Order: sequence, then structure tokens, then C-alpha cells
Amino acid sequence: MNTEETTPESRTTPTTATPPEVSSRGADEPLNLPDIQAIILSGYGHLPHAAYLFLQLPRGTSGREITPEARAALRETIPEVTGARHERDRAKREKTALNLAFTYDGLAALGHSDATLETFAPEFRGGMTEDYRARALGDVKESDPKNWEWGGTAQGQTPPDLLLLCFAEDEDKLRALVHRSKARFGACGAVVIADERSTPDLHNTNEHFGFRDSITSVLIRGGFGVKDPGQSVIAPGEFILGYPNEYGQLTAWPRLNPTPSDPGVDVGKNGAYLVFRKMKQDVPAFWNYCREQADRLTAGSLPAPGEAPAPELIAAKMVGRWRSGAPLAVCPFADDKALAEDPDRVNDFAYAATDREGFGCPPGAHVRRANPRDVLSTLGPEDARRTVNHHRILRRGRPYGPQFPEPALAVDDGQRRGLLFFCINASIARQFEFVQQTWLTDGKFARMWNEPDPLTGNEDTLDAPTPAGAEFTIPQPTMRLRLQNVPRFVTVRAGAYLFLPGLAALGLLTNRVSAK
Repeated sequence: MNTEETTPESRTTPTTATPPEVSSRGADEPLNLPDIQAIILSGYGHLPHAAYLFLQLPRGTSGREITPEARAALRETIPEVTGARHERDRAKREKTALNLAFTYDGLAALGHSDATLETFAPEFRGGMTEDYRARALGDVKESDPKNWEWGGTAQGQTPPDLLLLCFAEDEDKLRALVHRSKARFGACGAVVIADERSTPDLHNTNEHFGFRDSITSVLIRGGFGVKDPGQSVIAPGEFILGYPNEYGQLTAWPRLNPTPSDPGVDVGKNGAYLVFRKMKQDVPAFWNYCREQADRLTAGSLPAPGEAPAPELIAAKMVGRWRSGAPLAVCPFADDKALAEDPDRVNDFAYAATDREGFGCPPGAHVRRANPRDVLSTLGPEDARRTVNHHRILRRGRPYGPQFPEPALAVDDGQRRGLLFFCINASIARQFEFVQQTWLTDGKFARMWNEPDPLTGNEDTLDAPTPAGAEFTIPQPTMRLRLQNVPRFVTVRAGAYLFLPGLAALGLLTNRVSAK
């Protein structure tokens, strides 16, 4: 084994099993776009129709390894997987797209050695439904995996092996892509565990609570896209394995058949980990709560000129933006739709200089917790931003279910609606799990007490619950308002950890089999 001293560029971030001696090719190594699945670098904004097919592949006589027919179906699918490419002309972009990801069960069923499987991240191997992980993520009570619609721990539920992410510019093209995929895998005996469909009319617009979504984008250095003013350009290794991250380090990535003297065959480079959570939103409950809180507050409780705060203001304080998308950190007193529509201003803000105390956007607001930008505890703005960038995720989610004509006036219609949440990261532990557990679920975030995220948190995750339940503080210059007994508006109905291999690795993983 090479015992030479490693440079900062050749160290691995100790969040996953570390393969023998990985080395960096340098921070300026260009991204190998054709080998990267396009979903990593693109949310397919030009393809509003989407279907997510979660499949269980048939096992052979051993009961552990997939059948030759299932392996053949995978091989036939690989040439259709969409790789990343930079095409500025919208008219020339793909009309359909297909991406493919495996769960740990799916990779294990390909017949690889234990040595190979152990090079994958431990949280990926353990899965989202492990008891201690579910508690850490806030998946308790109604969100407990034993209560999930599929893929949970209830008796009779089976975890998926494979996810096919299907996208198209119209319903006819999506229907054809889904039919072809189901026919191919159905012929080999695969079972469709779930066929999740997004709501095309809501793509790139508003989520079900009525707030504009998909505003803040992450620009990967060496990728493609437009940099939002005021936002960082982030190192590719934060999201794509095999490239240096924000600290010049390489997050460990998986390999085939490593030994003490041989690092094995690389199957991680240009891949990423994918997190999926099906999240149900209770829209009437959210707006009813905002109305109740507005009704109990008097004129002057919040800086509104001479009148009691409207439910819209309470909702905006909990989210951190107005429904238009205008940030409270920039326009704290009233919505500014012109600012919201200006791409040069809607994300051009930070908190340290103008809103450190949260008089505009409360420190516990959803968007501030999910992305604290340049304010973290005692860190200075630059150090805080760099630290935050080391925990960022790439969101790729889409809403599902019918849209309310006016969410603020919604009444329960019995329909299921919410978010099909997907995020991409190089380390599930350092990114998704850290953000979920430390910033969103933790009731002590930003030196608060009993205050989980007002949208996705709940009192069942609090260390020391009180009769006030989950709370939410709205700071003011001379006082603070505290909302109490905040219900849980979002519950988890299904979930999975997956691995998105590079295109070359897809061939290696599905073709190369080793004895256990």
C-alpha cells in the first residue's frame, strides 16, 4: 500500500467507508458530462411531465440474486439512460429523458461481493427505515415507516430495488416511455411497487401551500446553468462523486472487489446518492392555523401599518418568503411581486448584514433553516457560507396531487397532495441527514427551544415537550411573538435511499458479478 503522505486534495471526507488510496486529479478537472446522469445537473425544467417507477426485480432460485432475464432488461435499458449535455437552445433539448437508480437491496441482488457492497456509504446500506435513523429524521407517529404507503416496515411491504425516473414534454410521450419501461421489466417478472406521478401544472411554479417554488438554484462549478446573484458557485464534489468538494477533499466512492493490495474497479466516479421522500401536505390545516394566529394578534403586534396581521403575513413568516417568492429578508413588511419576478434580485440577499436578528425573516423560518446562507452560530459570514455550502443539496422534487384554486381558502377534499421530494448529494449523512436532523428537525436550532421547522417539524421530535407543543418565534425589535402548538403540516408517506451511477458504472454494475 502506498504510504506516501497525502495532500489535502487526496484526502477523503470521513463520512463513508474509505476505499484504499483515492487520489484527486486536481480541482480544475472538468466534469465528464456524457458519463453523468442528466438528473444530477438538470431538473428537466423543459419536461413538465414526470413518472417515478419503483420496481422490485425478480430473484432466481437462490432467492438473493436477480434472474438472467432481469439482468438482460437492465442491460437493454442502459443505452436509453440520459446523460448530461449542455444545450442552450431549448428547441434542441431532449423531448423525453430516463434516469436509473438502485437501492442497496437492488445492488446487492446484482450478485456483488461483500467487499464491493461495503464501499458504499453506510447510511445508504442501512436504509432510511432503520429505527434510529427514522427517529433522527423525525419519521415518527404518522410518518413512522410502519405507516408508509409502500417501502416501509409494515408487514407485507417490500422495499424497491430499482427506480426509473421518466420525464417528457407532454403526456403522450410520457405515457409511451412508461409503457415501454413497464413492458420491458414486466416481461422479466419485475413488480411495480409504486408508480408516482407529478402534477405538470405545478412544475416550476407554486407548491401546494401556495408559495412559489424552485427559486433558489445551485450552480455547480464546471456545470451549466445561471448563477443567482448573491449565491455561491459550489464545488462539484459536494454533489458528484470523484471530484473535490468545498474543502478540496474527495468524498469516498464505491469500487468493485477492493482488496488490501488492489483498490478495485471504480464504479463511483460521476455518480451520486439520491434521497426520495413522498411528503403529504395538509394545506387546509396550514392556512387554518395561520388564520387562527392572525385572529388572536392585535393591531401593532407585527409591523403592519395600523392593522392586525393578516394570515398571509403569518404564513410568510413561517416560510421565510411571501407567496410570490419575494424574500422577507429584503421586503419584510409587504410583498413585492416585481422583485419576485426579477431574477437579479429575488435571490440576491444574505442575513448577516441586514437581518441577523431575524426581524425580517425569522431564524426559524423554513427557508432560513434549510439554507442559513451566511449566518451560523458564532461563525463569521464567509466561514458560515462556506460551511453551509458543505451541507447543500440539489433539490429535484415535484408536486403531486390536484392543485387548490386558492390554497388560502382550501377545505379538506379528501384528495392526496404533496411533494415528491428528491435530492442529490455526495454524502447522505453530511448533506441530507445533517440538514434534516440538525437544521430542520432540531428544536434548538439557532439557540431556540422547542422550535422544529414550522412546515416539516412536529412536537413528537422535541427533547422536552411542553403543553405549548411545537412553537415558532417571530422576533421584533422590542418584543417577540411566539406561536404555540404548531401542528405538523407535512408527513412522510414513503421514502428510499438510492445510488445514481455514472453511465459507464451502470454497465459494470449490471454485468460484472463476483461470488460472495
